[in-house]
Amino acid sequence: MASETKISNAAAKAMLDTLVDSLDALTTSEIHVFVGTTNADAATTPAGALLAKLVTSTPCFGAATTASPSVATAAAITSDTSATDTGEAGCFWAGAVTTPGTIATGIIQGSAGVAGDTPDLVFDDDMIVIGGTVAITGWTISLPTS
Repeated sequence: MASETKISNAAAKAMLDTLVDSLDALTTSEIHVFVGTTNADAATTPAGALLAKLVTSTPCFGAATTASPSVATAAAITSDTSATDTGEAGCFWAGAVTTPGTIATGIIQGSAGVAGDTPDLVFDDDMIVIGGTVAITGWTISLPTS
């Protein structure tokens, strides 16, 4: 399949702002952290064990940059002080919450780990222990441009 499509910085910023605005528009959104890797699509819960659930700030993101790649950076995320299982964080799923702890509509998912692994969602420690504190130190979403 051909893959020579290029988009402008302005278009990348607009698309990224639309994506993060879908999280910002939610009354409550959460990040669920799992063992393992992401699914083929963001609408489906990852298959690995659920390790933790963290509530996002409101709004979750600010405006994306016009740099190449365009980047949106999440606001601070409150740590989860009661991890639900033990394991190594491998991926996350974020979306709309119907009741606390239940994501009804997945919007985005990606890799999770420590900074040295260059994941999408960065933790202070990716080894999560049941009942322990889970702290996210950074979350950025980028969209490449030409």
